[in-house]
Amino acid sequence: MNNMKNENKFLKNKKFIFILSKGRSGSTWFSKELSLLLNGLNLGENRFFWEKFGRVKSTEKKNKMFNDFFRKEIAKTQKTIIIEKSTNLYLYLNELKELSVEKYFIILIRDEEEISISRKNFASNIFKPKRIIKRIRKLYKSYGFSFLFSLFSKLRLVLNSKGSFLERLLVTNPNEVILFNEIINSTNNDNQVVQINYDNFKKDILKLEEIGLDFESIEVLKRKFRSN
Repeated sequence: MNNMKNENKFLKNKKFIFILSKGRSGSTWFSKELSLLLNGLNLGENRFFWEKFGRVKSTEKKNKMFNDFFRKEIAKTQKTIIIEKSTNLYLYLNELKELSVEKYFIILIRDEEEISISRKNFASNIFKPKRIIKRIRKLYKSYGFSFLFSLFSKLRLVLNSKGSFLERLLVTNPNEVILFNEIINSTNNDNQVVQINYDNFKKDILKLEEIGLDFESIEVLKRKFRSN
């Protein structure tokens, strides 16, 4: 019982920042820069965990699943800010709000045409053998053979989507645009959520003061955005 209390206390001393975006929206760059400026721990992409999380119905079970996974992931760090970004994380916004930890959300909004260009550029590197082997090893280390379930789900999505093979391969959700726009509209006045539109980046990142980023760090982020 004491161990359980200590484990729960460990997570409650952390502040989680979830970055929500569509695929190819610059969330990898943004999460890395934000973690450096806040001295936070950037956990990278945990897509298969979140897909499994999304299939669980009970709020209590979701909390336990979250606690078990992230307690293990951050057990060795003394950092108090944890930054998590994964493709399609926005689908679980309502469930994430129910988690019993301190949390904030950043929604990154990028022009559809720019996303399309980024996906085409990404496609040119996707089938390199070294990249595939590295990715499979990482997934197996984190999830064992259970990651195959998500791969089969992805294959089914590819087969049922429209467009060229590469376009279908890079689709993360067939209703992505509709669902993401619904999330944007539903969080306009949510004080837990910061929306950052790349077309209005200079002004929108001032909102990051709400999650603890100071003015000097915001100026650094502006400069890095211009040079990126």
